[in-house]
Amino acid sequence: GEKVSVLWCALDEPLSDVVRRFQTEGADPSLVYVLEPPATVLAIATAAARLGVAVVVIDAISDLAAREIGDENDALSVKRLLSPLRDLARTRDIAVVLLHHTNKAARKSRGSGVFEEMADLILTLTIDKDPTVRKVTAEGRVGVESYRLRWTPDGLELADHEASTLELVRSLIRQTPGCSARSLRGKVGKRY
Repeated sequence: GEKVSVLWCALDEPLSDVVRRFQTEGADPSLVYVLEPPATVLAIATAAARLGVAVVVIDAISDLAAREIGDENDALSVKRLLSPLRDLARTRDIAVVLLHHTNKAARKSRGSGVFEEMADLILTLTIDKDPTVRKVTAEGRVGVESYRLRWTPDGLELADHEASTLELVRSLIRQTPGCSARSLRGKVGKRY
């Protein structure tokens, strides 16, 4: 697949942890830009435009909300916070990924319901029975199936047998770089 550049807004963890995780997962350092606190929506939008990135990740939106609006439960304030990010996505054709914490009881986004209302896709990460596995539940305007991830010494891998099609596609691409989509569909179709 095409490699794209990412602006990672590291608001929730130390820079050293972010760098270590990217190295573990094999991220291309020439494609990852990190914005550290204090960050504002304006600083994020300015950096994204200047760098020409394809993806912006804000980790975590609650840290940005605390700095910019104070109360993440106030719907109008949250809408004012998120609207420029939605505009950034639309006008610059950038994927904006907001990492957010859930409440303990309902496993829904903490704070105002506007966080979920304005999202095209919500992926909720929960702990599985196996402490090395995380279940990812998908809901929203975009059709995505739920799946499970396993933490390994080499990083994350898909844990579900049903999700193995994605892993198979990745493996085939690694084995035959430059293969055509038709060839890939044929190889995947033979096994499924």
